Amino acid sequence: MTRNERMPPFSHPVPFPQTPPTRREWRLPRSPRSARQARAVVRDYLSATQPRFLDQDAAELVVSELVSNAVLHAGDASREIALRMSVENGYLHVEVEDDDPRLPAPKVVPDDAIHGRGLQIIDRMAERWGWTKLNGDGKQVWCDLRGVSPD
Repeated sequence: MTRNERMPPFSHPVPFPQTPPTRREWRLPRSPRSARQARAVVRDYLSATQPRFLDQDAAELVVSELVSNAVLHAGDASREIALRMSVENGYLHVEVEDDDPRLPAPKVVPDDAIHGRGLQIIDRMAERWGWTKLNGDGKQVWCDLRGVSPD
């Protein structure tokens, strides 16, 4: 059982009670290059807002997997993928939004498979993760990564 299965599914976006001062949003094209762009965004964001983030490599990997999944599964190639990040209560909170209504489902893949492990990576590296089904088409996949060092 994955962590996600223990969490109740959401039927609508869950708004932040108050917008954290570190909350940022980027729009990425539905392109194979977007995963690389997302890694650069993570580096820049963390160096600007959280220079003491404990595992930047893990953050880059998880964001890259989320964006790659959105690129692979989003329906309309002309629509952009939204990437949002904020730091809240010692966690890096990441959201990736696309227009594909299908919800993420981790797969069991053979040892010699060359793809299909993205959600397994996210499940192991994130403190928690899940999704929010959006009104109309689409979803938002989110995760929280512990890693902000105490002041």
